[in-house]
Amino acid sequence: MNSYDTEFVAFKEDKVPSKNAGERFFLKFYLITASGGRVLAATAEDQGDAHYCYKNSRGFNQYGILESHSRKDVIMWLEKIIHESSLQFKSATAAAQRMTLKTDEHPEGIYFVGEEQKYSTFPDGRRCTEWYLLDNHSIPHRAVIGEENHARDGHYVYRSVEPFSSERPLECRNKAGVYHWLELWIVHEDGLSREKQKERQRRSRPKRRPIVLDVGGGSSRKYRKGLVSFRSPVRTKAPSVHPDVIQAQEAAREKEKLMLEAVNFCFTKATDFEVECMQHWQKILEEMKRQWDKGNVFSHATDESVPNEKIVNEETGFIYLKRNFYGLCLEAFREIGTMFVSLELLAKTGVAKTIASFRSYPTADVASYASHVCRKWTEEIERHRQSMTSREMLTDPLDAVGHLLK
Repeated sequence: MNSYDTEFVAFKEDKVPSKNAGERFFLKFYLITASGGRVLAATAEDQGDAHYCYKNSRGFNQYGILESHSRKDVIMWLEKIIHESSLQFKSATAAAQRMTLKTDEHPEGIYFVGEEQKYSTFPDGRRCTEWYLLDNHSIPHRAVIGEENHARDGHYVYRSVEPFSSERPLECRNKAGVYHWLELWIVHEDGLSREKQKERQRRSRPKRRPIVLDVGGGSSRKYRKGLVSFRSPVRTKAPSVHPDVIQAQEAAREKEKLMLEAVNFCFTKATDFEVECMQHWQKILEEMKRQWDKGNVFSHATDESVPNEKIVNEETGFIYLKRNFYGLCLEAFREIGTMFVSLELLAKTGVAKTIASFRSYPTADVASYASHVCRKWTEEIERHRQSMTSREMLTDPLDAVGHLLK
């Protein structure tokens, strides 16, 4: 059974006597499907003195290899599968259509098993990042290109390229959106986890041969060091520049950087993908706020102690697993805190108000995350406001040292 095509809702443990070990027992952990079926996910063998060695079944390697002596690790591993399967089951059919791509060489369609990045620089100084999808024939296909808005600006716009953009367009301003888009194309085959596949791709690449230099005399082998050479451009001695000019140039670059950041924040249009990502995490926090208003406070303790049941909010239609809900909320705070937000994105989603309402949450982790994100956004908005309205920002620092430039 392919676990990606199945939705799991609970797990069950069976304890049976071992056939060849006397009074020892053998544990079997089954995942319960939505239709009531059972799938063997993990087993545990008594090592003696009631100590068990827990291992996962071969069909669940894509969720991570389980080999532990801790019962808590097994429970956490099973809960992760239940949570991920509920998300994967809904998009399995549609994702299967998007994962294949027909080409002239392969009209039957190709699928992708990994990705790699390449970096370059435009003649005007702007940096560029390209993502390539590796197909099942080990051939790279350029899928996404990220271009820096201005030289050394640090803000990128990521877009998908043909033929991928025709199947599923992408336009975002953070790498999290790029990796989420790439993951929709990648097929994790052979039962290997994502980390194992990356390790296999890394080992298959040709290794760079280091240049070995002899340093020191006498017993040279004792001092031999393997060094990888990086060819750097030849630098000529720059003409002497007055220190005041250098200081004015640095001040001008800093002002230009602040102005560009302020312009990007105020006038950047929020894409549909960015709004969709923000609303996904915001919906989780809004459900947590509704439960808080009803007197239900979540914490790490509740994630371990509450029954493993699926909660459905009849008012909003939101579905979640009660035991893992607190960890999911902390992940929502982390994702929102690392996203690039523009003025239009904040206005469209109203996420700032949602985050601010958690600053007095009874759990310290949630209150700390909410306060940090609110403080970060407040400082950024104030800095952009000063950059756009300050009279000092309109003056050119090079005007004061103009006589030194002649």
